[in-house]
Amino acid sequence: MTEVAINVVGKMPGIVGKMPGIEQIEQMTANVAAITEQVEALSKPFDGIMSLAKEYQAMIQPIQEVARAASMITRQYTGAVDLQESVTEAMKSLLSSSHVKQVDLAEALELSASTISQKMTKKVAWTLEDIEKAAEFFKVNPAAIVAGLGFEPRTGGL
Repeated sequence: MTEVAINVVGKMPGIVGKMPGIEQIEQMTANVAAITEQVEALSKPFDGIMSLAKEYQAMIQPIQEVARAASMITRQYTGAVDLQESVTEAMKSLLSSSHVKQVDLAEALELSASTISQKMTKKVAWTLEDIEKAAEFFKVNPAAIVAGLGFEPRTGGL
């Protein structure tokens, strides 16, 4: 490293007085190494937290699906289900169980991500065309989406 510094200094007249000495460079290198170690040490708990969050998400997903289905059954039993709510809940359940993102559903339905978001929050109504395309995309019977239950894959006439 000293040879390189001497060569650089020799090629740059007038800069010699501004260059740090070898001791200063070594101290700066040691400081950078210490800071790097501190950053790595600080990031380890964050990695652990992220891992726990992913585990929690995986554990809670089936519970959320059961809760949605139970809620839907309760509303259907009490007669308090409207068609848009039923379709929205079915779409959420299909997205979750298929590990598909809303943006992928938007693409399959030939809609913008914004429009799908509005449909998922019941600000915009689902159309029959949306339901048919979604059924094709998820490979389920369109009636299952409307009913919100029984997501059985469609078969070729079996």
